[in-house]
Amino acid sequence: MGKFNDLIFSKNSIVFGVAAAVLGLVVGQVLSTTMKPEMLPYLIAIGMAIAIFLIVILYSSYLARKRDQLSTYFFAPRTYRCELVSTQPLQNELTEVASEIFGSAVPDEAVTNAIWKANAKKSIVLRNVRTGKVEGYAACWPMTDQAGGDLLTGKISAEGIAAADIVDATQNGKARYLLIPGLGVTDADSIRRGPIKSRTIIFQFFELLLAEFIVDDKFDREIIFLTHSVRGKIGGNLPASRNLMKRLDGAGINLNATYVKEVTHYGEKDSLWVVRVNRTRLMSIYDDVMKESLGVSKLV
Repeated sequence: MGKFNDLIFSKNSIVFGVAAAVLGLVVGQVLSTTMKPEMLPYLIAIGMAIAIFLIVILYSSYLARKRDQLSTYFFAPRTYRCELVSTQPLQNELTEVASEIFGSAVPDEAVTNAIWKANAKKSIVLRNVRTGKVEGYAACWPMTDQAGGDLLTGKISAEGIAAADIVDATQNGKARYLLIPGLGVTDADSIRRGPIKSRTIIFQFFELLLAEFIVDDKFDREIIFLTHSVRGKIGGNLPASRNLMKRLDGAGINLNATYVKEVTHYGEKDSLWVVRVNRTRLMSIYDDVMKESLGVSKLV
């Protein structure tokens, strides 16, 4: 899982390259036995050309992956920045981009404003520095023990979460239940910008979780999410999917997500999942995501 990604040449690429070179030489040798001796230099050149051509073809996907990774390194910091939603204008921008990404499957604006007033250190937005437009967001709602337990048992739904169910910002690190109401970017399917934006918001969301909510190993936190609450595309070996659990598990990143039950969310059938983590476990998942999508390790 990404352990060869930090090398200039991956193991598979080397194998492909050697195989292509051998094939090219074999072709040249076969032709040399059937052609005139004076044609030998040309036949060797043809064999080498075939080998180079095959190397380029077989190595192209790896090079494309590296190009995508480098674009995240060098272009994302200059093009995008994440901001903590700490003011009402920022909250208004979050509401607008959430509606753009999820359509009508978002809480009422009055509800989200009330929840923001109850805790203003739980969400981030992704801003395009060049245009000034918000193009993504991520939110984590730290809930009271009562609300978290009721959500998992079905006494209340994600749509029914209210400001009274959210803990104060000073208690973020003590909350046992964390709901992800939404995480996504606009134009997620864009080949050029989709993966960069998705990676940036997801990496910064991990940073928010580690800084504000999952601050120690004293007890496990339960991260609750719906299959349709995450939209974007990380790129690389991480497939495009609206399902966070399937996206990461499909790439070999084991979240150990537990299926809770089928639910109806804003009129659509959905599934409720929970991931139990402490800080060490979350850092390990974050490191796996970094290695799989960028080819580098978060851990030093």
